[in-house]
Amino acid sequence: MIHNSGGGKTGELKADAVPGAAGTYLATYRHSFKVTADVDIRYMAEASGTESNWVPFKATCGPQARATTSATGSSGRPPARTAEESRARESLGKPTAGGGKPPATSGKPPAESGSGPKPNSGGSSKPNTGADGRQCGKTIAVMRYAALNREAGKATALVTWMAAVVQEYPDSWKDWNKASHRSLGCERAGALWTCKASARPCEP
Repeated sequence: MIHNSGGGKTGELKADAVPGAAGTYLATYRHSFKVTADVDIRYMAEASGTESNWVPFKATCGPQARATTSATGSSGRPPARTAEESRARESLGKPTAGGGKPPATSGKPPAESGSGPKPNSGGSSKPNTGADGRQCGKTIAVMRYAALNREAGKATALVTWMAAVVQEYPDSWKDWNKASHRSLGCERAGALWTCKASARPCEP
């Protein structure tokens, strides 16, 4: 059963459990929903009379003001070009202020500067090529809160990471051992553990 700090609850819910470390069992329940308004709430899970710690969930919808914005001497309009500059741009096949021919395209995406694989801009889930030539997606990071021990936390974090991968990529991409930029670690939070799994899923 899932409780929220506003007094609401969902359940009873069914989740298949698998054997974990030290005689424990691990069960994962996943639910997707759309956030359409600002929300600041906490959730807690209850299973067989045992309750988890409260986990905060906060989201803000709509456009937000930028932290730093400056435009010294800007008029909000593009700079004026001389007739000579416009003719030069038109001779290269680029659009000018008065129209002109569109730029020629080769059908290939522009090359990125720097070395090594980079995630796509804008957080797109479209894959790009990794260092070994395989196609890899964006970085996916998940958290496992309130684990009884480190090993159980890691195991659940990995299961959650794989479940998140198959929401956006082919099922064959969920292999953690074939992912790029892998990171798996835990920190103690009182008597419990919080674990994080982060990696870029890649094709087999």
